[in-house]
Amino acid sequence: MREIAAELVRPAREGLRARVAAGPEHPQVLDFLDPLDEVLHTGRTFAEQCAHCWEADLRSDQAHYVEAIHAALPLEEGQPAQ
Repeated sequence: MREIAAELVRPAREGLRARVAAGPEHPQVLDFLDPLDEVLHTGRTFAEQCAHCWEADLRSDQAHYVEAIHAALPLEEGQPAQ
């Protein structure tokens, strides 16, 4: 199945590149294919990666999730570090 998906992404990328070169599309539209490339590379969707993180890294614990979110967020100016 992955091989078929890769075969479908190739012409999509080529078509977008042609549209960018012709002018109607902004070069950033090519970034829209990045999530598909990641799925093709890893074999896992974003949802599957999130589920794995929830079960493995966060041990299915809401408190661990909240801690991870707080650790990942940038501090607001003047806000003390926790």
